[in-house]
Formats: sequence, structure tokens, C-alpha cells
Amino acid sequence: MNYNKGTPEPYAKKAKHFLSRKVLNQKIGLKFDVERKDRYKRVLAHIFLKDGTNLQYSLLEKGYASNISIPPNLWLQRCYKVAEQIAKKSKKGIWKSRYFKPTKAASLNKNKMGYRRITGKIKSVEHLNGHTTITFINKLVLRIRKNNASYFNKFNFKSLINKNVTVNGWVKMKNRKFTMDLKHPSAIEFEQI
Repeated sequence: MNYNKGTPEPYAKKAKHFLSRKVLNQKIGLKFDVERKDRYKRVLAHIFLKDGTNLQYSLLEKGYASNISIPPNLWLQRCYKVAEQIAKKSKKGIWKSRYFKPTKAASLNKNKMGYRRITGKIKSVEHLNGHTTITFINKLVLRIRKNNASYFNKFNFKSLINKNVTVNGWVKMKNRKFTMDLKHPSAIEFEQI
């Protein structure tokens, strides 16, 4: 959330208030993963309270955040995915907000760039030179770059074709096509039947 520009995303203020109550005048512990900083020089750490409470898990379980897996920092990824699923099933926080419902791939436009949850049917999957390209029937191309391919080693790409899926990540425009880089299989959700 950027308080200096625009309107905060839904539940951003509640999340900030929740965190302030938890950490104000408290000692916290940090557990670093593989990388200590991201490309923007922001500190990357798992935050624990004195009683062992994991703040990221708490935020996810209350529905104040969504889980984003960015390799190689995957230490508690499975645990965080469980917390997110708890909030989704209970429709807590962001998961009851229309703002966080998936956008249909067919309705993508230049106003819907940035971090998004996109839903649609997969048309094709292609592998070339260590890269994988997954094309939605409407307007979106997913890319798995060679440096992230190892995270998808056990992934059955053929099972995606003609399936409705929801993906999360950053939507960009490249060569007049909407694209999203997938860095980890946890960014793909199969439609529940």
C-alpha cells in the first residue's frame, strides 16, 4: 500500500493496524531465507514474536494478505499456502472483497496491469530452450523462465490444457500481449469442481 499515492488496497489499513498492535514495544525475531534483500533492497525475513507467533502466517490466516512464492525464498511457502487456504475457505478479509476476485483473462486491459489474480482456460503449453509458455484462450501468456524451471520438474503441464485455472502474479504488456511470469507452481490454482 502506498499512503502517498492513490487509495490503499482493501484491508491494507486493517493489516497495518493488526501489525502495529502485535509488534509495538515488542521484541521480534527475524529468520532469513536464502536472500536477505530483494532487488529493491528491501529486507526479506520471516518475523516471529517472543511467543513463537509467525506474523506472516497470522496475516495470511486472517485474510489480510495473499501468499506469493518467489524463489529461492521458499522456506515456509507450504505453511503460508495453508494459512491462505484457511482464510479463503472462511472468506476472511481480502477473500470476501470483490477487489481480490480473479479477473477473467478475456477482460484484461491496460488498466488491469500489476499484481493480479487471473482466471481462464488454457489453450496450449509449449517448451522451448528450457522455457515454458502457457497460453490462455484469451489474451494472456504465462512464462516460466529457465531459471525457475526446476521448481516445475514434477508439474504435469499436459493436465493444464483445456482446464480452467487461476494464476497470480504481475501482469505486464510485452509485444502487444499480456504476460505473467510464473516463478513457482503455487501461483497456479485449479478450478474446484
